[in-house]
Amino acid sequence: MKTLALNNTVQVFNLDLLPVSDLSGFSQNNDPAVLIDLEPGKISNDQARDIALSLPDNYKAIFLRKDVAVIKDGLKCSLSEYLNPELLGALLDELYLAIDLFGTITYDEKPLVSLRVVTSEYVEKEHPSVSKFYHRDAAALTLTKCFYGEGAIYLREQNTNRTYFDENSIALNDADAAFDEADCRVVPQSNWILLKGEMYKGIDARNQAVVDIVLGEGARFKDFAKGIGLIHKGGRFIDTDRRLVFTISTYKTEF
Repeated sequence: MKTLALNNTVQVFNLDLLPVSDLSGFSQNNDPAVLIDLEPGKISNDQARDIALSLPDNYKAIFLRKDVAVIKDGLKCSLSEYLNPELLGALLDELYLAIDLFGTITYDEKPLVSLRVVTSEYVEKEHPSVSKFYHRDAAALTLTKCFYGEGAIYLREQNTNRTYFDENSIALNDADAAFDEADCRVVPQSNWILLKGEMYKGIDARNQAVVDIVLGEGARFKDFAKGIGLIHKGGRFIDTDRRLVFTISTYKTEF
């Protein structure tokens, strides 16, 4: 078991916030997710707002099968066109800290990384969008944060209709995903969330297609987190007309 060098604060769902120094056991337990407070890398709410409003509506930076060093440099180059040095430095500090943490947990040297502005137009264009509908991820593990706008919305296990998600990876109606549609939780804006998806032989065609893109068709992998992946969706446009979301995912299933 590898010990993390970072001083993280982690909250396992339904438990109090606890200080821990080791997240490596998360991939082996049955918890669908943990909330993480990355200190001292956290940018302020004002900085996050200024960053999100400085980026164009169609901003996105995606890195597939790239080394971590290339990803970090690519993020810097992509963002430097729009952000002043102070905002750029603040955002990169937190992103780099998250990338390093994820690498320590997963040992994945070429994770899938995405930073994007999400607007209502983006959501409708990407139909059926994971930003709008409850779903389970195709990736094994994902670390994500909404820097601006409402955080991800997730369902407690007791309220998750697992029977539906045995055969489907996305629910076009909330009533299919949850027994009580009103009973949901929102990730606080200050927190990152480390969550499990599901990868296994015989997974639905939609998620299998994603795995094929990332790993290549016919790739073999060990079953991971079947039946326990977090059911979640993107936040709503309540007080903002956009969201700024970063995700880093691994499709490795052995840790």
